Amino acid sequence: MDKYNQSHLGIALIIISLLFSCRAFAQPNVDLYLIHYNDAYHADSSLVLSSNLLGIAAPFSDRSTFSSNQVAGNDPFPSRSALMNFSWSMPAPFLHFQEAYQLDKKGVLFSKKPFTKLEYLNAGPVLDKFQLVKINHTQQLGEPLSIGFDAVTISSKGNYDHEEGKMYQVGLNADYHLKRLRAGLRIHLEKFSLQENGGLEDVEEFLNAQIEQAKVEVPMALTTAQSITQSNKLALSVNYTLADSSQQSLNFRLFGDLKYLQLQRNFSATTFDSAYYAHLLLDTTFQNDSMRVTQIEGQVGIQMSRKHAILPEAHLTLHVTSMQNYYRLHRNYFRNAIRFSSVAWNNQTMRITVDGRFYIWGYGAGDYRFEQTILFNDSDGDANPFKLSFAQSRYTPDWLYQNFRSLPQVQEVPDFNSVYQNRILALWQAVPKALQLNAEVGLFSNYSYFNENAVFTQEEDLLSYAQTSLHTKLSNRSVAWELSLTGQWSSKEHITSVPNWMAFTHFHWNTSLFKNELGVQFGLNAFAFSPGYLHNYTPVLGYFYNSTQEVSVLFPLVDAYMGFNIKNSRITVKYENLLNALLNKNGLSAGNYPLIPARLTLGVSVYFFD
Repeated sequence: MDKYNQSHLGIALIIISLLFSCRAFAQPNVDLYLIHYNDAYHADSSLVLSSNLLGIAAPFSDRSTFSSNQVAGNDPFPSRSALMNFSWSMPAPFLHFQEAYQLDKKGVLFSKKPFTKLEYLNAGPVLDKFQLVKINHTQQLGEPLSIGFDAVTISSKGNYDHEEGKMYQVGLNADYHLKRLRAGLRIHLEKFSLQENGGLEDVEEFLNAQIEQAKVEVPMALTTAQSITQSNKLALSVNYTLADSSQQSLNFRLFGDLKYLQLQRNFSATTFDSAYYAHLLLDTTFQNDSMRVTQIEGQVGIQMSRKHAILPEAHLTLHVTSMQNYYRLHRNYFRNAIRFSSVAWNNQTMRITVDGRFYIWGYGAGDYRFEQTILFNDSDGDANPFKLSFAQSRYTPDWLYQNFRSLPQVQEVPDFNSVYQNRILALWQAVPKALQLNAEVGLFSNYSYFNENAVFTQEEDLLSYAQTSLHTKLSNRSVAWELSLTGQWSSKEHITSVPNWMAFTHFHWNTSLFKNELGVQFGLNAFAFSPGYLHNYTPVLGYFYNSTQEVSVLFPLVDAYMGFNIKNSRITVKYENLLNALLNKNGLSAGNYPLIPARLTLGVSVYFFD
């Protein structure tokens, strides 16, 4: 879509939103819910009623520059969290680096009355570099059945050479809900088409140059490369309650779900004219590569809950599941696991849970995860001010890592050692949730990672880590202030490659005009992190890897915005990365990728009931 059509689409949406907003009726009191896969219904009216209008100009709030993500260039390019996030297993990387954009990760919107939400976003120095259009609709068809549809498209011209990107996503969902039976169906299709410039040829030259000078004089590593990633997903879940827990002391629930994923990634390049990627290419005539993965995962289980005969407030819950996994890459392989979870004690003051997963046969047989959590509530039972968790796991590195085959790299190392992890997590939260403190310590044996040559490897020595965070939020009707501080350290910082310190703050002030018909909000965001190691990204292989270059030139990222709220529509104007323009300094969004320069952003959101 050219610049002329982009501008007219934005103007049309603004006019439509204003016309519908000026209707003289108050917003209906309609409950909105987010339905997460195989989970309970959660009230979340903040999707349309949030007091923070910044989200209108940042639809992917966990993908913005203030979300602690390292980004491989422009939207919608892959991203990796800068937080030290040690999951109990390491999934295939190219399956997950674009999760921040994926609608099926956000949950499914549900409303008892027809609900439609439209969003439009345009960004750039003169609103000419980036465009997003998003639609979400949900409604009930009779009492037990609800259906939904969502779609989003992104078109980005990029800010540097060879950086254009496009994304399309479509999602369909249906939920059937009776007193004892609940079933859900999810279908999600997506496609990413990206021009891959491979990042900066010379990072130091870029950081020392002025903004406009860098765009012209600092070359990118690749000039002819591109990638296309497509995925098709289907998920089906069924839950049936055999006994009504409100009437029986013993409650049974049967459940089952099935997930299907097919993902394909294609990479091609006419020439490799850069020495930057020489260490990645075993064949210098390499021009294209492709990979396809099929994954099927299913589970069936039973949950039993029994009230204690002597202590009515306490009860026992046992959750047992049989899990089957099937992967098809270069060959087929299976995994089979038994999972159990139990609530050993639950009353107004304390909740003790135990969760375990054991892989019985197939790939990774003998892997396990065990976790015990204790929650201490206040005397009224309306908060969880303290949480203590202990976890231990053993997992085998993903089969893909040990049998990686592509034109640039071939790796067949079937004797990787199992990874062992021990962790302790503590969380304290003040009532009424104005202050939250988190702390975590852990120890790894055979820690696995991608080294500076983008090769999957293991650390022979033990790796210890610690992470702590503080989050506070204060607000009243007119003013809101939020602050988050995160500290993270490890015994092998060149391996974990994350900043030691990160800080985020948000402030906004609300007022109203025209007899409270027009709400106005002024806000400011700021995010900063300490110098250190950042991950590089290689589009050749499609994942992030460690960098040996320590980045020492970093400056805070600051956004300023003004938003308007008129009945059922929101309009927000934001100026991103203020210091980039004021100081005329460049920044990095990943170890070898430039930060999106200062730009103006216009976001419009309008929603309709009935």
